[in-house]
Amino acid sequence: MVKFFKNPCNIYISLLTFYSMQGTMIPTGGSALSQMIVLVTMLMGLYYTVKVVAMKGKPVYFKGLNLLFFIFVVYGLVLLFSDHHYVVKAKRFGDGTVSNFSFLKSIFLSLPNIYIFYYFSTKKYLTEKLLKRWIFIFMGAAVFMFVDYKMTTIHELLLEGTDVGEVTNNMGYVFVALMPAVALFKHKSILQYGMMIFCMAFIVMGMKRGAIIVGVLLMLYFLYFNYRYHQSMSKTKVLFFSALIVIAAVYIVQYMMETSGYFMARIAQTEEGGSSGRDAIYEHFWNHFKNETDNIKFIFGNGANATLGIYINYAHNDWLEIAINQGVLGLVAYAFYWLCFLKTIWDTKHNNTASLVLSLCFILFFVKAIFSMSYACYSMMACTTFGYCLAHCQTPEETELQK
Repeated sequence: MVKFFKNPCNIYISLLTFYSMQGTMIPTGGSALSQMIVLVTMLMGLYYTVKVVAMKGKPVYFKGLNLLFFIFVVYGLVLLFSDHHYVVKAKRFGDGTVSNFSFLKSIFLSLPNIYIFYYFSTKKYLTEKLLKRWIFIFMGAAVFMFVDYKMTTIHELLLEGTDVGEVTNNMGYVFVALMPAVALFKHKSILQYGMMIFCMAFIVMGMKRGAIIVGVLLMLYFLYFNYRYHQSMSKTKVLFFSALIVIAAVYIVQYMMETSGYFMARIAQTEEGGSSGRDAIYEHFWNHFKNETDNIKFIFGNGANATLGIYINYAHNDWLEIAINQGVLGLVAYAFYWLCFLKTIWDTKHNNTASLVLSLCFILFFVKAIFSMSYACYSMMACTTFGYCLAHCQTPEETELQK
């Protein structure tokens, strides 16, 4: 146990895993324990971010990340010391009041995860063996969070007078975040494909349409990449396992359609063009941005969390959120970030596992940015694998990822 906590990587992951279980293992709503965990993890994130920024020879991805992170921190600090008082339409905020610290908090619990796991990997605090152990722990924690979220939500609705047996489970995104990690188990095909089916099963049961879309895209790219580049297994075996995944996915969907009225209702809502009000949100923010008459606000934006002052809600689209908050400056930085991401994937030529993980993370982060909030929600469960593979993306596969 002493050896375990001598490793700063284990401390950081343990704290964030514990924090992610608010409402179960620790109270929700800003308890002293949760605030202490946030403070410690933010300080660790800042410390290791500075160390990585000072490092030389990093992938080009960090040029985009550094710029984006710097802009967000500056805007977050301006908001922190301003007299704005924003509110939002969301139950998790209680009376709707949003702290001016919330923007910085969300950024520091998101983007530094990439820096910190990159650093831990380069310094051998995070090895492939340790990472795989944590992935199994993440899987168990994800199941626990999924079940707890469902039961808690059903209970809350029952107290409000609504008796339901099924709900849309936001924890489906936790399993989406775990899908890139499946690529690390390339020498254990049954386990690898079994983990993919396991994640997809919970994603479908969660009935979160955005999570299902991202999950399906990740699964299809995973199957394509394995068929084209897998070196330790014949194409016939890859096709066989791919067929098993497809059959399992069809069975899961068919089972849900036969047993879940709520699932069928979600399908019907989608077919009718239901978007949970996002189309109205997108139209409002787009019109506000393109009709902005103040050149300063058009170029530099209205400030962090300004979407709440305009529509009492977040944009649920990173591009629109940045357009309103950071203006054209933020959009250019965000576009540069994605270009650096693509360049890093393109430069990863001698490590198929790292290339697959980086590609899956790109799909995950980029697609989620279109209809949800991505840059402020880079999951620790995704960033452990992402940061590890960033650290080894220029290393021939057999010399590092096999250790």
